[in-house]
Amino acid sequence: MTLAELGLTKDEVLKLLTDRLIGEFSDDCMFDRVQHALAQKVEAAVRAAVEKVTQTNVAGAVEDVIARPWPQTNSYGEARGEPLTFREMVLARIDKYLNELTDEHDRTGYNTNGPKRTRLEWIVNRAVAESVASQITAGAKEAAEKARAEVLGKMDAAVIAAVRNVLGIK
Repeated sequence: MTLAELGLTKDEVLKLLTDRLIGEFSDDCMFDRVQHALAQKVEAAVRAAVEKVTQTNVAGAVEDVIARPWPQTNSYGEARGEPLTFREMVLARIDKYLNELTDEHDRTGYNTNGPKRTRLEWIVNRAVAESVASQITAGAKEAAEKARAEVLGKMDAAVIAAVRNVLGIK
């Protein structure tokens, strides 16, 4: 069947299709869906561009911050001591943390009781105590299982002997 047989021209069909499409897109629901999909694509493209720029620029900025020396200051912002690199600051803080005096509960300052030792000593002591305790627990559990098996074996033998004696079986 042709357009002429239907009584339509090519321009009329084109106008009908255009009117139909305009009607579909003017529908609020359809417009909202198209707008939402477009917004998602734009947002994804913007995020990708920002991520690319950030990765390129932040990596260099972080390297610069880590490499340069930082002035040491007191609580008033006044310079004290020689400037330190980021690595040197981290190592100094680790050293201070590990050598800080603590009590047996790893408390520092005014809230401490008992003998004082460095945090590193406290960590080592705790690790040794936990290791020894786990070995003792494992050993005790193994010994208890062996003793239980031995007792059950003896009980089985005693019960069997008693039953044989009662039944008169040798």
